[in-house]
Amino acid sequence: MADALAERCTMLGGPVIGLMQAVMGSQVNPIRFVEVIERAREIQRIVAQGADDVQDAAYTRWAATAPTVLDEIVDGAEHRDRERVWAAFSDPERGLNALAAACAGQPGW
Repeated sequence: MADALAERCTMLGGPVIGLMQAVMGSQVNPIRFVEVIERAREIQRIVAQGADDVQDAAYTRWAATAPTVLDEIVDGAEHRDRERVWAAFSDPERGLNALAAACAGQPGW
């Protein structure tokens, strides 16, 4: 259902932008790892609401791997491992760009 996808993308838009900024910032300033953890956990809470109502293959594919990817981001940030954080965040198949592709065309994306 397109409305469910639009709703989910709207819910995730701000937190994803915040995570992107924090991840980029953490690459040069380790103090930003705290913010990386906060933003990733915020996205985890949204993803935990489920995706049963979203009838979009790209979104459901991303949502299925999102918990693992977000855990990798959090764990990397907790260990101040900027390379691990970046690798999980930017993974072309499971990272946040996969969500961006699913939400392409939605307001704010």
